[in-house]
Amino acid sequence: MAGSRHAALNEGLILTQTPGGTKKWLRSTYCADNACVEVATDGDLVLMRDAKRTDQPHLGFDRDSWAHFVAEIKGDRFQTL
Repeated sequence: MAGSRHAALNEGLILTQTPGGTKKWLRSTYCADNACVEVATDGDLVLMRDAKRTDQPHLGFDRDSWAHFVAEIKGDRFQTL
């Protein structure tokens, strides 16, 4: 992760800013108006950013935390938010 700046926010969650913008960011094909997030990988981290504010810092999850987060989404654990 050379060139990246990271600040730990919580166990498994990191706020990160990676200069250069060389990562391949992916977004859902359902995203028509940029009201979505994009994801990329950086070594052992899965990164997530706001598609409207790509120049801002983004969140980084270790792979175990990301897998747990995705499982919670698939299990509709965030319906009430």
